[in-house]
Amino acid sequence: MKKIRYILIWVMVLLVTTFPVSAAANKRMIQECITDGSKIQLYTYVEEGDKAEYSANLSGINLSAPKVKSTEKNAVTWYILLDISGSMKGTPFDCAKEIIQTITDNMTDKDNMVIATMGDTILPSSFMTDQSEISSYLAGLEVTKEDTNLYTGIVESMEELASNTSVKTKKCLVILSDGHNDQKKGSTEKEATSVVKEQTVPVFTVATLYDNPSNEANEYADILGSFARDSLGGQHYVPVVENISASDVGKSIVENMHKVQKVVFDLSDLSNEDLLKLDQKNEDTMTLRLSCLVNGEKSYEDTINIFRDTIEIKPVETEEEAVSEMNTEEPETVPEQTVEAEIPEEKDTEEPETVPEEKAEEEIRVSEENSSLLSAYRTYICAGVAVLLIISVILIVRKQKKKGNNPPIKEPSEEEKDDIPITDSLEKESDNNSEINPNNEEIIPPAYRLQIVVIGDSNVKFQYLFDMNKPFTMGRDDRSDMKLIQNDMKLSGQNCQMVYNGTEMYITDISTNGIALEGVKLIKNQPTEITNNSKVRMGSYEYRFSWMRNE
Repeated sequence: MKKIRYILIWVMVLLVTTFPVSAAANKRMIQECITDGSKIQLYTYVEEGDKAEYSANLSGINLSAPKVKSTEKNAVTWYILLDISGSMKGTPFDCAKEIIQTITDNMTDKDNMVIATMGDTILPSSFMTDQSEISSYLAGLEVTKEDTNLYTGIVESMEELASNTSVKTKKCLVILSDGHNDQKKGSTEKEATSVVKEQTVPVFTVATLYDNPSNEANEYADILGSFARDSLGGQHYVPVVENISASDVGKSIVENMHKVQKVVFDLSDLSNEDLLKLDQKNEDTMTLRLSCLVNGEKSYEDTINIFRDTIEIKPVETEEEAVSEMNTEEPETVPEQTVEAEIPEEKDTEEPETVPEEKAEEEIRVSEENSSLLSAYRTYICAGVAVLLIISVILIVRKQKKKGNNPPIKEPSEEEKDDIPITDSLEKESDNNSEINPNNEEIIPPAYRLQIVVIGDSNVKFQYLFDMNKPFTMGRDDRSDMKLIQNDMKLSGQNCQMVYNGTEMYITDISTNGIALEGVKLIKNQPTEITNNSKVRMGSYEYRFSWMRNE
């Protein structure tokens, strides 16, 4: 009985390590979020995405049903991490190259690809778009006698996907290896797992093994597959165990990338009441909670933060509200109407009831009296206005005559100028000038210049002039002294604060998503010294900081 149980356990282990495992089981699905006016565009991945029903909630307000579009035509960055260590020689390396070639053959004109070889060091190619160029580059790659630096390769590849401006909105990491990590230096398995979980990048792992792999080989393959399972939308393959060809694996990876969908929510579809509720929320960051039901059974849920100032919330005033406002306004009172209203009331209270004939005569008499009274009022008003006009004209004429009687101003001679005393106004002006620039010195521009360059794209750079001991901020919007990439939704409006004391430069994390200095995450609100030419990760990009005197 024990032997049977032992055999069943091993069968279950083999099933787990050999069949493709989708990372969608981790219930995450949002890959990217882009805001455009009132529209919120989400790139999502779930299993069998074409049968998915989406719903969302933004800071407690349920959004209207979204428009779901296919993203097959959207450009993809295929980032390939290829093991070139000695253990890949022969069948494993041939299998890996065939998978890469299959992906290359299925690329679109807008796609690009990086092939990073993984040995003692990680050597990435440029971003290649031409299929013939990729095929030529691939043909020149060979197995070396170097060891595998798997974990460092994963960390560096994910950082490149997060920071390089050449990376497309849709992106993935494809790892082709036997799963060994022979390097004692560099990143650890824990660090590699952490960066995969933090990023919303699907990781496809392919364990390229020899035929009839040993238990040890299967264990390494399972470790490799864990990175796919921990990623968003990734998948794990073991071709020799699953008995599938390398070209089929390549096609499967391409098909899985096509499962990514573009889900668009439009805030303008909301009712005016909901728009008013959203507009009145005093939040810099709003939480979007996305839910998805697949095939009426499997449910997924994911959340993402959206900066309030990146979306457009415009409540529209309804016709009922406009009419209500008009009705609440007090009408202007006209003196004539007031007179007409008061006189009948006085007559009603003073005069007793009359017979019909007498009443008619009385009404005619009252009407005539009212008319004569109104005429008198009009006469008095017109006379008053005329008197005011006459007085105004007289005053203006007198003023003009007074000016005309003044003698012309004579320009004083040089000798007379010396005798003119200094007036209070001149003294005051002199005092103000001395306060602004007491020594009449030339205004000096800021003493130092900071330059920030996006790593991987030297054409994207920013400069800022600053003075010693004067803190300044940098971030995504106008609240910062120095604005960086404004469409980077992971970058806070005010991301960090910097100050230079003449010898050391300090950086302080004041962001929402955190800052990493040379790969080490900073403690929030705590100043940390930064050296010249340091690498700083902020938002979706990594920057190199350098500063110098402003000559």
